[in-house]
Amino acid sequence: MKKQPQSRPAPASEYDEVRFREALRVLGLFAPVSMEEIQSAYRRRAKTYHPDRVAMHGDAAGATRQMERINLAHAYVVEHYQTFDRSRNRALRRAIAGEPPVRAWQEILLLPITAVYSLALLVAAGPAAALAGAAGTRGALMTRRQRWVVWLREKWLQAGPHFVVVAAFAALETWGVGPPAVRWWLGLSLLVMLASDVASRATGERNPLRQHRTMERLQAFVRG
Repeated sequence: MKKQPQSRPAPASEYDEVRFREALRVLGLFAPVSMEEIQSAYRRRAKTYHPDRVAMHGDAAGATRQMERINLAHAYVVEHYQTFDRSRNRALRRAIAGEPPVRAWQEILLLPITAVYSLALLVAAGPAAALAGAAGTRGALMTRRQRWVVWLREKWLQAGPHFVVVAAFAALETWGVGPPAVRWWLGLSLLVMLASDVASRATGERNPLRQHRTMERLQAFVRG
């Protein structure tokens, strides 16, 4: 009797935040969420789109495809929930619970830096918006290419302002335009921006520059 080869378990998928948020949207959820909310939403969706329930309306095939999406989304969210919870969910819960944002005196001290950051973000947002618009990333369920474009746009909106400030500093330094104080201002702003990003990643706390009210509104605007 021929021996049947043993099947190997499918390898675990890699965590991707854009894909995780898309899977949450398929379940009708938005962060922050708990595992209980995820399971409850999955049961509601499964009950609504179960092929046997929808068959009476004549769209069993569509319901079957929707259930496949729901099952895949649920499996991905459950698999990567702890990773997302560590990186994002707890910070969101602290903010919703009323954790105080950057205080007024801190915002005043950060104004010279956030002014540079804001201008750099606006410059960086141009190519990001053009890329997202060309790819058509507004759909409820995005393709793999669209997810990649959204991921690239988010990374660029995080890193792009730094490159813009570096380019501005290098241009002023090369051409000798403007007083030295402007170049010092740009250099100091770049150092503070980099230090804030590094400290935020190292400690898991929110970036005080991104938490500034001006920056929060501007980031919400450029992400549309």
